[in-house]
Amino acid sequence: MCKSCPLSTQIYDTTTQECISCPANSFYQRSSDSCVCYNNAIFENGQCNPCGVGEVAFPSPTDGECRPCSEVFEPNSYFDISSNSCKECEDHQIFNLSSG
Repeated sequence: MCKSCPLSTQIYDTTTQECISCPANSFYQRSSDSCVCYNNAIFENGQCNPCGVGEVAFPSPTDGECRPCSEVFEPNSYFDISSNSCKECEDHQIFNLSSG
C-alpha cells in the first residue's frame, strides 16, 4: 500500500527508503517534490552541498550539479552572489578565480 510522508515538507529518500525533512538551508518545492537549496547549493544525499567559487547549480538546484559558469554560460563569466546567477565580466575585464 502506498503511504505519504507524515509531514508535507518531507521527501522520500530513495536511497535510505525513509522520509526526510529538507535541510535548514533549503525549502520544499511541491512541483518537483524535492528540496531546493538556497545560496547556490545542490541537494545531494539528504543535504545541501554548496557549489564552489565561480560555479553554478546547473541546470537547476534540484536536478543538477555544480558546473563552472565559464562552461555553461559565457567563457568570461563568474557567479554573482547578489543575483544568484552567472554574469559575464564587463568589457576590458577578465575573470580571475583568486580575486572572485
